Amino acid sequence: MFRGGPLWPRYAWQWKARHARGWLPIPRDAAPSFIAEPTMTIPQAIWCGPIAFHFGHAVADFGMRIAESAYSGLPCPLLFAMESQLDIDPPEYFWQILRHLKVDTDRVLIVRSPIKVEKLYVYPQSEVRGGAGPSRQHLDLMDRITGSTANQTTNTMVYVSRSRLHENHNFPVGQIAAESYIENALTQVGFTTIHPEEMPVDQQLEAYKNASTLIFSEGSALHGLQLLGRLHSKLGIISRRKGKSMPTTSFQGRVQKLTHINAVHGMIYSLRSNGRADKTRAISVLDQKHLIDSLMKFGVDLTGIWDSNTYCRTRNDDIKSWASRMNALGQHPRAEPFIRRKIRTVLGEESAAEIGI
Repeated sequence: MFRGGPLWPRYAWQWKARHARGWLPIPRDAAPSFIAEPTMTIPQAIWCGPIAFHFGHAVADFGMRIAESAYSGLPCPLLFAMESQLDIDPPEYFWQILRHLKVDTDRVLIVRSPIKVEKLYVYPQSEVRGGAGPSRQHLDLMDRITGSTANQTTNTMVYVSRSRLHENHNFPVGQIAAESYIENALTQVGFTTIHPEEMPVDQQLEAYKNASTLIFSEGSALHGLQLLGRLHSKLGIISRRKGKSMPTTSFQGRVQKLTHINAVHGMIYSLRSNGRADKTRAISVLDQKHLIDSLMKFGVDLTGIWDSNTYCRTRNDDIKSWASRMNALGQHPRAEPFIRRKIRTVLGEESAAEIGI
């Protein structure tokens, strides 16, 4: 739950001004409780949202007022908030997003302690996570800001991978076992693989804009598409969760075609410190046949280059490495035997024995 931002008059009734999710949409925030008097008073500003330290949430949850606010025509400061306890700078992608949207950063006012604004403007979220998707007017605005690619024709194919994400964090993250093998196979049929966590935002978005075919490993990088308008691409999303996919209404209105590639055979996960399942950092195991068949229907043929034995070896190595990192966290005393049971359940006794944990 987000607790912060403006203390609106008649707070409970300010649904459009507050942070909301879902089809209705329903506010999912709580009123801030100030512990200090305002440090300053300014005459007017436009509330844009908090600064989040997670790229996906920074865009999908808290970045959906920036474009309309910056191009509203109101000559006001653009107001963002950071937690007062965080004595650090905003993440670099915050400034990269503003530059991409051609926002004058001299207008940006970052608040770390309570202030008073005599007249505060706020625009509704242009997109709500889990909601109905972007309006035609919002996509028109994004096309004007970022350049429309709807009539562009290229044959560029791009795969957006998470295979190196765990290497760039100090803790395990959700991943697909043997994704490095999948990206190697896609490279052999003409795909360019990108790892967005290693790239500036503008380079990521340029790759998406120029692609006729986009395949994403399901994750936060997908929300980068919400920083663009309409695309001429077809979009495939390889799911990481069995029977559940992230909401995609924000992407459907942007691309020519959207396909879910749901090939998850099972998920291996650990336990949190409270004993509950830690599925956020699970490693997903795909069904090879289902994956290849689904990609074929999407228009990508891997049948001539796919080697099942190499895939299985890579999968097992990834699972062993993931389990080692999760066990090192020491989140719960029963985590290690729990992980072993999950591996046997998902892979079977023979494959689990090959992993050797």
